[in-house]
Amino acid sequence: MMAESGEKKRLVKPRILKGFRDYLPMEMATRERIVDVLRDVFTKFGYLPLETPALEYEETLFGELGVDANKQIYRFRDLENNDIGLRFDLTVSLARVVAQYRNELVFPFRRWQIGKVWRYDKPKKGRLREFTQFDADIVGIDSVAADVEIIELLYDSFLRMGVEDFVIRINNRKLLSFLISFLEIKDEPIRVFRVLDKLEKVGRKPVKNELMGLEKKQAFDSAFETDAAMTLSEEQADLLLDFTGIEGNFNAVEEMLCDYFSVGTDCTECPGLREVFETLSFLRAREMNEKHLKWDLSLARGLDYYTGTVFEVILADKSAYGSVAGGGRYDNLVERFSNSRLPGVGVAVGIDRLIMALNSDKAGTPEPRDAVFIPFFERDLVAQYAKLAAELREKGIVAEIYPSCDASLGKQLKYADRAGFPLALIIGGNELARGIVNIKRLWTDFDAADKEIDAARGDIMDAVKSELFRFRKFKDSQRQ
Repeated sequence: MMAESGEKKRLVKPRILKGFRDYLPMEMATRERIVDVLRDVFTKFGYLPLETPALEYEETLFGELGVDANKQIYRFRDLENNDIGLRFDLTVSLARVVAQYRNELVFPFRRWQIGKVWRYDKPKKGRLREFTQFDADIVGIDSVAADVEIIELLYDSFLRMGVEDFVIRINNRKLLSFLISFLEIKDEPIRVFRVLDKLEKVGRKPVKNELMGLEKKQAFDSAFETDAAMTLSEEQADLLLDFTGIEGNFNAVEEMLCDYFSVGTDCTECPGLREVFETLSFLRAREMNEKHLKWDLSLARGLDYYTGTVFEVILADKSAYGSVAGGGRYDNLVERFSNSRLPGVGVAVGIDRLIMALNSDKAGTPEPRDAVFIPFFERDLVAQYAKLAAELREKGIVAEIYPSCDASLGKQLKYADRAGFPLALIIGGNELARGIVNIKRLWTDFDAADKEIDAARGDIMDAVKSELFRFRKFKDSQRQ
């Protein structure tokens, strides 16, 4: 209803929900680059795309995530009286798909998926309530070779992104379960894992207090309270935390584990130790730079469905953002939907958190676009601008013409610079008469003599490709 004359118009305040965010076009450039790298790396290893609904039946989502995670599911009743929820992650939906379409899939089944997930958690730095994950999994094979393949794919992906300070932390839950038994701890291993998972976030003392039942709040970084207190003695808590503090290169960790449990690397008594030694052997065979790999005996991961190898990626100089990727082996998850056992291992990359961490030093600086800008400043040359843009697009080059001839050339170039275009192609009456196109370099601070070049109209494609190649090399060097 229109406001009557003289009546003050009521404006709706532009805002978004807490824990949600918008991505402006220039931020999307970073997102698309990251997703393109992940999609390309995993596809080359034989992973296939999959898509699943954002909404699932409530009974599908509940059960294996864990007490705290279950409380973070957005759930409601729809108009048909179904109890449903927004997916918490992409792995549970994958387990449902594998059980539902088992006869139509070929195993081992490798898949990747990109999608939004929702968690009613306490928003903070690097943590949102709606965010995008890139997931990749291998289902139908029980081997640490598959675990190591996922780790190798993470390693390759972060190198391809130009991220140099990443570290992949690795551990095994079976080893931690063996340690819990070894120390005669009576509390359920799953509950111990949930507490250990907070060690890096909150430090040793709060975790020790919770293990001993002195701190009743189980989720320091969550929006929720929890149930009964833990019952470890002080000696058990100290022994557990001392063990998880063991670190070093792969050889050193292997030797310390052998000494701690008085076994050899060929031991068969403890499945966890055997898997650890086998995993270390496979990792060495892949010849990955160990500066990006760390066997971390404190790593447990918070979700209940992990059963063996677990891993996560942190950025060494951006640790405040937490892990930017994580995953592990889940051998029993599909059994919620099927009587058949289908073990799996997978990883989720948190696209939003990774972008926030990578862009934290840029403070909103837009990423330059791999595109070409064509000013429109002489009305009689509109056909020339359209023809040039069409030729560029036909060769796969993004080309934009300014949508008005009323703005001055200076104003149009200022727009191109702010919008992140690396190149502007100038055609005026003078350039047309000489049969050239003036190429202005907008992507860095050149000396005046190197700020622009002229290219013959017939050679413009080669010239633009050469300039964009030069720009891409510069952009890649800036990410190093």
